Amino acid sequence: FTWEGASWITAGRSLSDPPLELALAAPLSPIAQPFERAARRGALALLVVALAAVALGAVLTQNTSWRNVERAILALKRAGLLSLPALAAISEDALAHHLQSAGTFRVKARRLKNLVAWISRECAGDFDSLRHRPLAEVRASLLAVNGVGEETADAILLYATPHTTFVVDAYTRRAFARLGFLRTDATYAEAKRVFESALPADRELFNDYHAQIVRLGQATCRTKPRCAVCPLAARFVFEAKRNR
Repeated sequence: FTWEGASWITAGRSLSDPPLELALAAPLSPIAQPFERAARRGALALLVVALAAVALGAVLTQNTSWRNVERAILALKRAGLLSLPALAAISEDALAHHLQSAGTFRVKARRLKNLVAWISRECAGDFDSLRHRPLAEVRASLLAVNGVGEETADAILLYATPHTTFVVDAYTRRAFARLGFLRTDATYAEAKRVFESALPADRELFNDYHAQIVRLGQATCRTKPRCAVCPLAARFVFEAKRNR
């Protein structure tokens, strides 16, 4: 890994500082040791349902907690709606009724219907078939769906399809801005580039690191950070006043 070409995105670190892979280095890193089991449960919870539900969960989680998403997915399951034919057949208004726990349920119902139409059109529910198409092409097609932004598209691609792409969420931005690896105003593409430049392009690795970052954000690197119990504190010096 080299900071060449990526140093313009960093904040508060020189080229001689530890590279990003030291912050995200393998499953034995400080970030993994305290949280690995819980983190894996958190990210892989999506996979206990059909891959279609993984994609739907990426939409439902927009601007709400995963706990609320779980309630909405359970409601869909109880109503027999965790299948593409069922979701395609139900009306938008009827679907919204089952999504009330996920917040902005009418908006999300419309977005889910858009996504279901895309899944039916592009792969007929066979996400594995998307491996034969270039990642950039599939991602661009997803981003053209109304209601699917970059984070949602990447979450669908990483968790539901065979493609490898890194997901940048609010937890990632907050934690790594505080660590000094990201500018607070870095764009999604800029932040994504830092991670994908530093890490091997490995789907399982990206999945695990995203889970670890989510757990870090939930447990310690909150809006009001708990730096005293952060698993990265022993390795990195937080510039608390400037980066919180």
